[in-house]
Amino acid sequence: MFFDEVICFTSGYSGAGRFENLDGVKFYRFGLDYTPPLITLRSREVLKNRDDAIILENINHIPFYTPIIYPRSQSISIIHHVAESQLYMEAPIIAPIIDMLERGISPLLYRNKLVIAPSKSTAAQLARLGYNRVHVIPPGVEYEKLSEGSKRYVKKQHTIIYFGRIMKYKQIHHLIKALARVAEEIPGVRLTIAGRICSKHYLMQLRGLINRLNLKKQVTIKTNIPEEEKIRLLAEAQVYAITSLREGWAITVIEANACGTPAVGYDVPGLRDSIRHMETGILVPYGDIEEMAKAMITLIENQELWTKMAKNALQWAKQHSWDISIEKFKEIIKNNL
Repeated sequence: MFFDEVICFTSGYSGAGRFENLDGVKFYRFGLDYTPPLITLRSREVLKNRDDAIILENINHIPFYTPIIYPRSQSISIIHHVAESQLYMEAPIIAPIIDMLERGISPLLYRNKLVIAPSKSTAAQLARLGYNRVHVIPPGVEYEKLSEGSKRYVKKQHTIIYFGRIMKYKQIHHLIKALARVAEEIPGVRLTIAGRICSKHYLMQLRGLINRLNLKKQVTIKTNIPEEEKIRLLAEAQVYAITSLREGWAITVIEANACGTPAVGYDVPGLRDSIRHMETGILVPYGDIEEMAKAMITLIENQELWTKMAKNALQWAKQHSWDISIEKFKEIIKNNL
């Protein structure tokens, strides 16, 4: 192993034990999702007299404050993206507090710490906030599993899929509105919205919009689907579409690509990194629903362009295996710690 021992400190959840050993990785679960400092404080019970430990901290808006609690330990932080406007869209009441922590406090504590970002967009954002040691490692996908699994299925004409979390900043309502425009040109078009429900209220809004636009026959919503069905949906679709406000990277784009499915998305941070414009998919100006519809129509109707992009998408996804990501991570650690 690259490390002698791996210990993971994380939040608890319903039905989870306080301690678990999974394939040699020890998991300790303390506190809740929104109490990272408590998790760090509790971790000291386990890490007594381990000043040689390397701390890997996943910062999801609220930091764990490891530089304060473990001042003598070397640390690496993974920061997927800084929320900014996304945060105010999802949680307007607590957004100012989290925004202060994320853009005000964290850069002061972590500016000289080693940081891993998933994309050039996130790295540039962090550099603007004052982080000095940022390296880019795009997340991997299980390429062989996805590409080989997708061969069991056949592409269905006029099919579009969104796969990901169902929450407001993903702006799936933009996609539904764009589909209404597509349906005017291609009456047989079908959209599947699939993924984990993070906001029941937003899901209800989406269902209401589908009804108002008379798209019940064109749109299907699937939630909490198993892995095999995910592969089937991504493999059968002609187009993967995503209309997020911003992303850190958008791993689902690469998963779709691994199934031979080109992507259409907004030209925003993260998506402009995972989608290679006019090579593996099409980027359109942010918020332009008309252009989003045109891009989807183009990929559905232009078979020559679709075939080229589908081939490129497979090659692009192949460059993003977890083995490649791990090797990049090892190299950064060796050269910087």
